[in-house]
Amino acid sequence: MIHGVVFSKFTKNNLVKVLAAACIAVGMAFGQAAIEGTSLTWKLEDGTLTISGTGVMPTYGSNTPWYSQRGDITSVVIQNGVGTIGDWAFYDSRGLTAVNIGNSVSSIGDNAFFGCTELTAINVDEGNANYVSTDGVLFDKAKTTLIIYPVAKTGTTYTIPNSVTSIGDGAFQNCTGLTAVNIPNSVTSIGVYAFAYCTGLTAVNIPNSVTSIGDVAFQNCTGLTAVNISNSVTSIGVYAFAYCTGLTAVNIPNSVTSIGDGAFANCTGLTAVNIPNSVTSIGDAAFYYCTELTAVNIPNSVTSIGNGAFYYCTGLTAVNIPNSVTSIGNDAFYYCTGLKQIINRNATPQTITAGVFEYVPAANVKLFVPASVLDQYKAAPVWSNFSAQTAAIPFTLKDEIAVGETLTAKFDEAANYEGAKVITWASGNTAVVIENGKITAGASNNAAITATLDGDYFSDFYFVNVIKGKVEKPSVTAANLVYDKTEKSAGIAANALYTITGDTATNAGQHTATVALKDKDNYEWADGKSDDLPLTWTIAKAAGATVLTPTLASKTHNSITINAIVAASGQVVNYAINTANTAPTDATAWKTDLTFAGLSANTDYYIFARAIENANYHAGAVSASLEETTNAASNNQNPIREIQKSDGRTGIRLSKNIVSDKAEFEIILPSDKVLEVKAVIYDNTGNVVFEFSGRDAKLSWNLTNNADRNVANGTYLIIVEAKGVNGNYAYSAKVGVKK
Repeated sequence: MIHGVVFSKFTKNNLVKVLAAACIAVGMAFGQAAIEGTSLTWKLEDGTLTISGTGVMPTYGSNTPWYSQRGDITSVVIQNGVGTIGDWAFYDSRGLTAVNIGNSVSSIGDNAFFGCTELTAINVDEGNANYVSTDGVLFDKAKTTLIIYPVAKTGTTYTIPNSVTSIGDGAFQNCTGLTAVNIPNSVTSIGVYAFAYCTGLTAVNIPNSVTSIGDVAFQNCTGLTAVNISNSVTSIGVYAFAYCTGLTAVNIPNSVTSIGDGAFANCTGLTAVNIPNSVTSIGDAAFYYCTELTAVNIPNSVTSIGNGAFYYCTGLTAVNIPNSVTSIGNDAFYYCTGLKQIINRNATPQTITAGVFEYVPAANVKLFVPASVLDQYKAAPVWSNFSAQTAAIPFTLKDEIAVGETLTAKFDEAANYEGAKVITWASGNTAVVIENGKITAGASNNAAITATLDGDYFSDFYFVNVIKGKVEKPSVTAANLVYDKTEKSAGIAANALYTITGDTATNAGQHTATVALKDKDNYEWADGKSDDLPLTWTIAKAAGATVLTPTLASKTHNSITINAIVAASGQVVNYAINTANTAPTDATAWKTDLTFAGLSANTDYYIFARAIENANYHAGAVSASLEETTNAASNNQNPIREIQKSDGRTGIRLSKNIVSDKAEFEIILPSDKVLEVKAVIYDNTGNVVFEFSGRDAKLSWNLTNNADRNVANGTYLIIVEAKGVNGNYAYSAKVGVKK
């Protein structure tokens, strides 16, 4: 016998058979064998389980070929060629820390790695067309679905990539070390068991891209204390938050239409829940065993309350059932021993079984119903158990209010209530502040508002949706404002809820006032916006000043000078001249100059004035004209007279060639020849009136031919620099001009 193989005759053929059987047996001893029904093989060596070959892996339960050796597995290698990983393939391999998936795997079965409590990373070959891993986390190739987050991966927080649209079934299941997961607003669905048993998770923010929360998605997240469900979610799955014992409050948005069976079952820390008016049904056992839940306001949209919906909610003291509810399931309020008040607004008593309020001490419960059907409730089966304390509903509240509004109780005259009608208000949400019925803060919140009548006779418990207070947009009321050097106001009405800036000004022009809400968290404009409001308003320009007729200062045969005019408005005054008694229309003809030169001799001219437009004034009207005639031309043929020269023999000599509009000077050097001359003539204020340079010893001074060289009467200084053969020379002389 060799390893259990028996043979009776040792022959060559028998020996071959024996050795073959022995090799198989020895191979099994080392954990290597074919996977039955496939072309795949497996081998467990030094803690590494290797799957090789080609083809698909079967679907398993707990009967994998290596199941009995699962405790020895520390890593798994799926080699290229293997097409699939079967259901439950590596179930309960508690020592498994890493998985390496080859390039040929196209599908991974359900619960393939369930119970692998030490798994830290799943790695995928880059050539795989169906899967990819990032930092050990498994995704589909496009990274739109997060498939598996290894349960023992290091770190307490994780941010899901923005590419992900779906969190797969069981993706984070049993990740007890995670305390926070950031879900981006690209995610639209959260799968079944996605975060189940994540006992370290403390808070979840479900973004407004998510439309559904899968069954059992957060079951047994016992560390979860707060859940923010966005208003994009339409359904909460079966047992979605069951056994979240740390959860104290849930705000269900008004997008949700159904609360699944057992959705919040055994949430023993839950004290308040807001069921919005979008919900039409409350599932069976939805709030089963929520022992700390104290009050429930069921909105007018709900038509049915499921079996055992509030089973064993022993802390429940008040229930508000709207007139829309026609069906109340068996055991709906079973063993709600703390009930003190039920408000049922239905005009027809619902047909219910005795189990609905079984073990509820009827003698301790006040039942309030519509006044018109008081007797019907007292006679109806089961409801009649409360007949001793059945009374008419004295008043109602509205379920939506804006910040700044005051809640009021509308009393029903038919109820014949004759008490003092003193109402005490209370808010169950610290963010919502209520003072004597007036909401002063807490927009975008829901609050359990309790209105208690005359001590404890009646307490109406409403979940009130607090919306932002509406503020009417102000407008500019001032009209026909005109600049007058005083401060003007846009006339925007003041309000304690907003600030106004830029509503006063002095100067003319278009101005912008800004109106800003002081508290944008609680108030908005009537159109639903809260942006700062720009309001334009205008101060018109004043009429331009009327100026006097210009007056003459002096004139010659070719110029007229007038006196300056001062406008009463302070505007700059421009002047224009014309040969006709008509003010020029060309804007370039109007200037601030007081002297008009280059005129013709003995000619009639008309001079006008006007105040020009500026930031605060329009242009003034054109003045009446000043009519003046220039002088006749002078007959003086010797306009230039020499006052002083350097000496009689050298320097600057006035030539005898003098006419009325031109004079010539000659430069004489001592025993030298003029090679180059530069001359500058200055007036008595130091301004240059003439420059000359050249190689001629003579220079010519034109008095009137060039507009830039018109020369007035007066004394002028001539400075000459000359270059001769023997050296450089400088001379000066004064000349007088009298025309």
